[in-house]
Amino acid sequence: MFLGDIAEISLDHLPREEYFRTSAADGVQLSIRKQPGHNTVEINQKIKEKMVRIKKALPASISIAIQSDQSKQIIGSIGSVATAAWQGGLLAVFILLLFLRNISSTLIISVAIPLSVLATFSLMKFAGITMNMVSLMGITLVIALSWIF
Repeated sequence: MFLGDIAEISLDHLPREEYFRTSAADGVQLSIRKQPGHNTVEINQKIKEKMVRIKKALPASISIAIQSDQSKQIIGSIGSVATAAWQGGLLAVFILLLFLRNISSTLIISVAIPLSVLATFSLMKFAGITMNMVSLMGITLVIALSWIF
């Protein structure tokens, strides 16, 4: 059985609903979105590597340009979080020392909290839990509650 036996086939095109222009020329936009649970930065790097190979195979009249790159914001955010983490850690150690007035107790707490966070990240990786906003907020909440109680 063929498709032509049960349906009418014609060559036609749908009316254009969206337009994409760049540098005063018509273009084609391709959006790539990652699946949940995957690393945006790694996927973006792989796409850039593939684009280099694709550009070599294309004629010179066709150009490929990246319009939006979320990995840059993610890398910048990671840098900001790292800076805030060590600054917050130093401030926490100073406040502990100020209130406890005991260097040994301050050192024990100052080492225990980062080690427990590292252990948590290791267990999350082992269990297949992705690091996202919900899991990071949960870890932050547990750390804050451990200081209170």
